[in-house]
Amino acid sequence: MKDYERDVMRKIILGMVKKGSIHWTDLKKMILGSCYPFATDSTFAAQMRYLLRNGHIERVERGTYSITDKGKKYLE
Repeated sequence: MKDYERDVMRKIILGMVKKGSIHWTDLKKMILGSCYPFATDSTFAAQMRYLLRNGHIERVERGTYSITDKGKKYLE
């Protein structure tokens, strides 16, 4: 996966999470339905792990995520 594609997927995820806390399954359905050829189940999971590890999103409760201030800055 190219850096550009990773960045696009991360920004799509962050944009959706920015609207409010969202469940993993709902987010995954929206990402995989985005019609990007690189939007696969494994790339989605990898980018979610990246965003969590680096503090861009946080787990609010089981399966539910929200954006952090660091994530909002990444979007800009």
